Amino acid sequence: MINDVKGTQIKSDAESIKTLPHTYASRSYAIQLAEKTFRKLKRGTAKFSLNLALGNAELIPEMPVEVSGFKTEIDGSLWLITRVTHNITPENGFTSQIECELMLEEMNEKA
Repeated sequence: MINDVKGTQIKSDAESIKTLPHTYASRSYAIQLAEKTFRKLKRGTAKFSLNLALGNAELIPEMPVEVSGFKTEIDGSLWLITRVTHNITPENGFTSQIECELMLEEMNEKA
């Protein structure tokens, strides 16, 4: 839902409303900014991190990944790596830690 009044609004899937604090020069710019803000808010709705006992040097940020062995909702979703940390220690050898966020549908279509 987008209003022509100050504080352009976009209605989210969860029926909640985020109000942008300014009046914008054009309707198209307001819509573009509202959609960008909505995607940013939605992207951080589900997150997780994993410590991998066997590191993988091919893992990089912004890489889409699928996981298995968790709840159906988690296994059935596509995730985006947001942070990767690789470590080499005498005790554990080469390990990787990844942080992931739920991948948005429009990003999923591009992948």
